[in-house]
Amino acid sequence: MKLFRSDLIQGLDHRLFEIPVEEIESDEIAFTGTTIPLFIHSTKQPDGYQLHLEGTIPYLLVCDRCLEEYTWNHPLTFDLRLTSNQTLMQSQEEDLLFFPETMLEVDLTPAVRDYLLLEVPMKKLCRESCKGICPGCGINLNQNSCRCEASTQPSPWDVLQQLTNGDH
Repeated sequence: MKLFRSDLIQGLDHRLFEIPVEEIESDEIAFTGTTIPLFIHSTKQPDGYQLHLEGTIPYLLVCDRCLEEYTWNHPLTFDLRLTSNQTLMQSQEEDLLFFPETMLEVDLTPAVRDYLLLEVPMKKLCRESCKGICPGCGINLNQNSCRCEASTQPSPWDVLQQLTNGDH
């Protein structure tokens, strides 16, 4: 996703950019559809441009419990600052991209990919009430029930359970 200096000079006011998913997808991240819509607003700063990006991201995830694919439409908002100031680039307070006066365009794809990766939840669940799969037969418990017996193996925590029940 490239932004041209000429567009930034004119100013972007909630302009829609559609990023092809091929530019962003990897082994760690997938999406539904063919594009990722992002609206961009830009403002001129003394040493560059401030960008505000927002959109609803159509993630394609796999549930950690039942292993089924599901779509997660997640609202995303983030800010980037394009600057030609080398001193400012040392700052870690803002998300900065180096954009010297000699460059006519800047590629936002790596920064957008990083933001999209950071938004993927650690625990991916198709729904909070997901029952997962049976450890015995592997059936999806959200769709069917199984006839497997509940595990009767002793647990290492049984001794603690006896202590809390007062069974010494």
